[in-house]
Amino acid sequence: MYYDIIKLFNLEQFNIKIKTAEITKIDNVLYCYMTLERNTFSCPYCGGTEISIKDYRKKKIKHSISTNNPCYIIYNARRYKCNYCNSTFYEANPFSSYKQKTSTYTFYTTLRQLLNHTNTFTGVAQNLNLSVTTVIKIFDTYVECRRAILPKIICFDEFYRSRKTLKNMFLLWLIFKKMGLIHFNV
Repeated sequence: MYYDIIKLFNLEQFNIKIKTAEITKIDNVLYCYMTLERNTFSCPYCGGTEISIKDYRKKKIKHSISTNNPCYIIYNARRYKCNYCNSTFYEANPFSSYKQKTSTYTFYTTLRQLLNHTNTFTGVAQNLNLSVTTVIKIFDTYVECRRAILPKIICFDEFYRSRKTLKNMFLLWLIFKKMGLIHFNV
């Protein structure tokens, strides 16, 4: 069952690092409670090797694996204390980036769904149980769109098509020197 939980949450790459994993469902929201294995490392401030566990803090990370229900990873993050310099620091979080409350898998899934040009920000947000602003922030952070270079002279022409059609006005954009079509709005 432990492996099934890891596979359900699409966390196979962290299988070695995860110590405990439990799933609960409260009010149609999936929660996965996880604790990682303890690793040996040195203090990031002074380089000391005598480190003790100070306490545990629960971090709530949005992990959109399900399109039906919102899903969260409740991660028991260890806070360590260096015995040399008395500084405290967290263990490395494999589920999300520094100070992020959304998992990297959710970022990847969001960007993969936005590859389809017919998907909208609102549609992806509803599909992944995210807010529209979160989807827009993810898109703006990771995607750089180049703007098209406009020519020096552009011709606009608006014309009337017919009374019988639903959309009877058209807008035509042309490049003046090359007489090429830029855009045609119906």
